[in-house]
Amino acid sequence: MVETSEADTIRKNILLELENEDERKIFDALFKHCQQVDEITFVEELYKLTSIDERRNLRHYMKVEEGQFNIDNKLKLHPKAYLQMHEKQRRKLVELFTRRLNGEIDEPTLSDEVQTICTHNHLISERQRIKQRQEVSQALKVEDIEKAVIGGRKIFENIKPYEVQRVHNVFTQSCKKYNNDLINFGRAFADRMKCENSTEFCAATEYAARRLKEDVRTHEKEKFKLICDGFIDLKNRCQEYQTTVKHNRWFANLMVAANHYDKHTKFPEIQDSDMTLRQYFNLADTLTSERMAVTSIVRTSTQDGSSLQCKFTCPSAIAYTFSKPDGRSVIATLYPPKKKVHKTKSHYVSFRNLYI
Repeated sequence: MVETSEADTIRKNILLELENEDERKIFDALFKHCQQVDEITFVEELYKLTSIDERRNLRHYMKVEEGQFNIDNKLKLHPKAYLQMHEKQRRKLVELFTRRLNGEIDEPTLSDEVQTICTHNHLISERQRIKQRQEVSQALKVEDIEKAVIGGRKIFENIKPYEVQRVHNVFTQSCKKYNNDLINFGRAFADRMKCENSTEFCAATEYAARRLKEDVRTHEKEKFKLICDGFIDLKNRCQEYQTTVKHNRWFANLMVAANHYDKHTKFPEIQDSDMTLRQYFNLADTLTSERMAVTSIVRTSTQDGSSLQCKFTCPSAIAYTFSKPDGRSVIATLYPPKKKVHKTKSHYVSFRNLYI
């Protein structure tokens, strides 16, 4: 890693190497948005590009829009998320776009290679985002998800890309790869629960789909009423507990809390019987506030840079939280560790102090 004085010298040298004022403005814009993240890393990483031409090529595919890097409309991410990528992956991006500019690879090959890099780094490409939005909209039987009406309201207006992704994940996983019956049942349930945003919609739909799959013997109308009554009762019990914990040690809302407790009640490393509601929320509070022995804490920026995701791991449980720069934080989930399965090592780098 270079020192600050060296970084300033490198930055000036790069500006001199660029051909014209437009290229220098692009570089300065990129640099400006990295200053509060890690300007030394950013300057050093540009300096490691193998040629002046590669540095100049930045103007052809990377620009800044509302604080986000837009890489040739194929990948949009915050500088924090960009710098979390392994250096080899960032080098690979530069190499790919240079080869494309030189006519060595075609557009479909470039898109496929960018998609591979996104997969390795847990990022969503623009191609994926467009496809997911189309699939979700089609499943909700609307031209665009923002037009969908739930509980008499357009709760998806101004929906963010990561929220569309969350709905897509629920439809893919909980609703068994966009099963229409499960989606329709979940939507009717979300209607009845009067969900007010995409977070509540996802929690309600996931709960309803899971309960519908578990109880196959009851008549559909009777089943719907039983599931509604059960969820309302569970929400009310969560409401009673919510008043006893700190604001930053709670779930995003009551529907999220109720759904995750219903989904994760078995913690075999702690006890043989199902956890009670109080035991579950006490464990979530204790683990995320680090009042128990924690094996590891991994902090990573979300792709848009709006939140800091924290993963807390101990031998008996795993919890996730999302924190905003202003200090607000919510628990996303708490669940028991899964049996160890060999996975390809992630290329994503963790930063511990992204908001300092």
